[in-house]
Amino acid sequence: MTEPEVTYKVVKPLSKGPVRDRHGVGAEKARELKVAVVMMNLGSPESLGGVERFLYNLFSDPLIIPVPLGFIFQKPLAKLISKRRAEKSRACYEAIGGSPLLEQTQRQAKALEARLSEGFVVPHPYRGEVRISAKTFVCMRYSSPFSDEVAREVADFGADVVVLLSLYPHYSVATTETSIRAWSKAAKRAGIDSATIAAVSFCAESSYVAALRNRVTRALAKVSAEDPRKVAILFSAHSLPRKLIDKGDPYLSEIQKTVALTMNGIEGYSHFLAFQSKVGPIKWLEPSVEVALRDLRESGFEHVVVCPVSFVSDHVETLYEIDILFRNVADELGFKSFIRTDALLDEPDFIECLSRLTKSLIEVLVTEVPPIP
Repeated sequence: MTEPEVTYKVVKPLSKGPVRDRHGVGAEKARELKVAVVMMNLGSPESLGGVERFLYNLFSDPLIIPVPLGFIFQKPLAKLISKRRAEKSRACYEAIGGSPLLEQTQRQAKALEARLSEGFVVPHPYRGEVRISAKTFVCMRYSSPFSDEVAREVADFGADVVVLLSLYPHYSVATTETSIRAWSKAAKRAGIDSATIAAVSFCAESSYVAALRNRVTRALAKVSAEDPRKVAILFSAHSLPRKLIDKGDPYLSEIQKTVALTMNGIEGYSHFLAFQSKVGPIKWLEPSVEVALRDLRESGFEHVVVCPVSFVSDHVETLYEIDILFRNVADELGFKSFIRTDALLDEPDFIECLSRLTKSLIEVLVTEVPPIP
C-alpha cells in the first residue's frame, strides 16, 4: 500500500470478522466490504427563516466559541449572539438567493458514489482481495441532515466500514474535530459498531493541490494585464480565533502549506494570504481580505485574483463576501479587474481527489486488520 496523502484517525479498527462472503466460505472473488462514506461539512440555513436557528447551533458549540463555565453560559450567549446577528446574516443569504451548500454537497456525494461504483478491490492480509461496495451520505454539523439523522441511515445500511470524509481540507478543532466528535456521539446512539476511519486533513494531497492550481491558472488567463507584476494572487481562508492557533491548532500552517504547493509551477506572479469571516471582538487571524486589498492597491497592483483556499463549495463566504462585498471594495480602490477562482464543486478533478482519499482510507483500515488466531 502506498502512503496516503491524507492525515487520518482510526476511530475504530476493522476486526477480522466483517469481511462478507456472499457465496459461501471459500469463494475468494465474492468477499465484500460495505462502506458508508459520510461526507461532513459545516451546514447552512435551510431557508431565510432558519438563519437564526443555524447561528444558534453554530455558536452553541464550545469548540467554536469556548466560554468559561460553558455548561452554564454557552447556550444563553449563543442565543444572544444569534439574535443580534440574524438580521444582518439573513440579508447576506437573501442577496445570494439562499445558500447552495447542501445541494452542492449532495451533488458531490452523488458524483463520488458513481466514481466508487466503478468497482475496486483492496488487498486483505488474510483473505485475499476484498471488493468494496460503497454508498455516500451527506452530514452537516449545524443544519440538517444532522449527525443523528445520518447515523440512523448508516445503521440501516449495515456498513462494515464507515469513512468520515471531511470536506474541510485543513484541520481545525473548530471544523474537522467538532464534526468527528458529533458523529462519534451520534453513531453510539444509533448503535453503530462499524470500523471507522476519519480524514483529518488533506491539505497537501496532490490531486487537491492540482485542482486548486488549475483554477488559479484558469483565472489568470482571464486577466487582461501585459505585466504579471501588476497582478496579485490573493488566497483567502476562513479566519480562526488567534488563541486556537496559539494553543497548537495546525490550521494556519496547513493553509500556508497548501498555498505554497499551489504556487509551485505558477511563475511570475506575487501571491498573498488573507482571512475572512471573523465574528466578534476577539483577535482573529490577520490580515483581513479588506485590509489586504488596500495594501495591494497601495503597493501598485492593478489586478487581483482571489482564490478561496479553504472552501470546496460555494456558499455565503464566496458568493456574498467575495463576489459582492470584496468586489465592491476592490472597485472602490480602483482595481482594473477582480476575479475569483471557480469553486471545486463536483468537477471531475475534485471528485477524483475525493475518490483517492476514500480508497486510501479504506486501504488503511483493511491492511491494519489484526491477525486471525
